[in-house]
Amino acid sequence: PFEYTKEDFLMEDKKIKPKTKAESIFEKAHTTPIIFQCTVSDNSIKKIVHRVNILKEIISTEQNYIKDLKCIIGYWLPNLEKMKLWNQVELDSIFNDIPNIIACHSQFCVSLESSEINYSTVVSYIFLNFCNFFKFSKKYVSTYANSTGIINEKVMKNKSAASTLSKLAEKNATSPGRDLPSYMITPIQRMPRYILFLRDLLKYTPIVHPDYDLLTVAANKIQQITQEMDSATKEAESAGKMIEIQFRLTDQETILKPTRRFIDEAKL
Repeated sequence: PFEYTKEDFLMEDKKIKPKTKAESIFEKAHTTPIIFQCTVSDNSIKKIVHRVNILKEIISTEQNYIKDLKCIIGYWLPNLEKMKLWNQVELDSIFNDIPNIIACHSQFCVSLESSEINYSTVVSYIFLNFCNFFKFSKKYVSTYANSTGIINEKVMKNKSAASTLSKLAEKNATSPGRDLPSYMITPIQRMPRYILFLRDLLKYTPIVHPDYDLLTVAANKIQQITQEMDSATKEAESAGKMIEIQFRLTDQETILKPTRRFIDEAKL
């Protein structure tokens, strides 16, 4: 996968001569490492640097993601409560899962940060260790459309609400001018972004690298979890549509049944 020339094997900072007996080398290898030294081509160096940059980007974006989640709880939620447009039940239904998501991803981030970032860094096992914990986002993701609907419905009915939210965005010390929707969507975007990171990382990870095999497993596992979340989102949206249709009908007509699903709507 990488082009190189002038390869040498070293032991105790000395080149191992071709005529050196294998028994002697193996005996010393119990206490002294064998070092492979070579000159890598410019193209290969670019690949190595790119892999390191991907790893750094995974960590930096994870740190920013956690900051965004903390801003939702520490800044936006208290200010939404002060606006008194939404009752506590509505706000709880939207934001109750955020603290658990923060706890999960904070631990994930610590695990990533504890790895010394270089070409040989292995991160696949960290993703696999946290895969099931990423499911803490499932409820938030599946109810996202309903949550944004709750926010938008009240804002549209209250003329001053939009202005208040705009002013809050400007006063946000973390990121002045950034609005609430751009924060609320971050958990929706995070899992698909992991998939892109892992796929990109695989492109710059040789088959002989100790991270390669498990990176493939991790990418597939994250893909599976993302699909589960997408499925849960569709189920929630379908249920919401069924309830909406039920409210339009008379009391004598009941369409709500566990086996029924909303498929589509069209004008006749």
